[in-house]
Amino acid sequence: MFCVIGAYTLSNNVVEVIIMIGFGIAGYLMRKVDLDPAPLVLAFVLGNILETNFRQALLVGKGTLRAVLHAPDRGCAGRLLCRADRAAGRARGDGDGTDGKSASV
Repeated sequence: MFCVIGAYTLSNNVVEVIIMIGFGIAGYLMRKVDLDPAPLVLAFVLGNILETNFRQALLVGKGTLRAVLHAPDRGCAGRLLCRADRAAGRARGDGDGTDGKSASV
């Protein structure tokens, strides 16, 4: 009840109360399905920044994805992600972290 009062008194707008109730229901459903809220929070925080930078990359590449896909550090980042995944697999006890599939790094 305090949340409803706080949402309404902030700007005297019922729409904000409805938004608060909607996010409350979404959070409840996420908890029931055992979804982690961290990726959703990251998407809200980093989504706008990612979209802006992606748009800039498309402008630099004159509308093609060549500037995004052929970046010089792409290979290095890919190797680091693969190594981190394998290390996480070893920490979980999955052996080499490849789930029985061979990976070339």
